[in-house]
Amino acid sequence: MYKYILRLLFFIVIITISSFSNLKAQGGKIKNKFEVGIGYVQIGTSKFDGLLIVNEFDHLFFSRLEGAINFGFGKGISYDGFLPVYASSFFNCNTNLSFIPIKYRDIYKLKFGTGIAYLNWDQVSAASGSHNSEGVFVVDKYNFNTISTFGYNLLIENEINVYKQLNVALLLYIQHYRNKDSIGGGMLKFGYSF
Repeated sequence: MYKYILRLLFFIVIITISSFSNLKAQGGKIKNKFEVGIGYVQIGTSKFDGLLIVNEFDHLFFSRLEGAINFGFGKGISYDGFLPVYASSFFNCNTNLSFIPIKYRDIYKLKFGTGIAYLNWDQVSAASGSHNSEGVFVVDKYNFNTISTFGYNLLIENEINVYKQLNVALLLYIQHYRNKDSIGGGMLKFGYSF
């Protein structure tokens, strides 16, 4: 499975690099952006709430079409009713293509996008336990589970250029995976255009 993911990422990087060199050779204007984001994430089937940190590279192909690839890492803890210990960490990778229907110069952009998503999710949960004499829940046995799956995502993003090449964006997204898991959340991103 990992070989296919590496091949896909390698293919995307090669296509991106070749498009940059073609634009330079034609004397075109290149618009790239690097963004770092932090936000809230909820994985629907497990009622898991967490924190997600993302690094993203964007490329403006045409005035109203933008491509992006991002990598994110998330972590969080949830309380699952009877068994209060539930921890997860995950790696998320997305390739997106966004349409920009509303654009005001280079100051404001409203984007609607979709793309392919990959999720690698490690879960640790309490399998059994009991409360001790002080009322503290003590776990006797843990369950470990790893999920790797592909899916698609939908996103909406508001981006504002705040100063020269610096921008801020608010992103709302939902991702649905083949194993029926879904992720939804919001993120604040800070970027640099070059």
